[in-house]
Amino acid sequence: MQSQLEAGCRDPPSGDFGLIRPERLRITEEDKQTVIQVDQVLARSEEKVGKERELIMRCQGVIGERMQVLELKYRVGECRWYLYRM
Repeated sequence: MQSQLEAGCRDPPSGDFGLIRPERLRITEEDKQTVIQVDQVLARSEEKVGKERELIMRCQGVIGERMQVLELKYRVGECRWYLYRM
């Protein structure tokens, strides 16, 4: 089963120059799409795996009608988002 993740981001408030903030995620699996609205970023951290830099964001988002905590990874070199934990 192949799944694809797309993320929409917005520019941060003027005081947070250089920080990205996910706004919504769209997960596509076969013919089913799930949209997750990201309400807020609870925590940020940075890891380096090999030579690859990754930003990890613990977020609170709405999936369907439920509020849920999830973790997203952003690989800086690839400019790609990954759903890390849900």
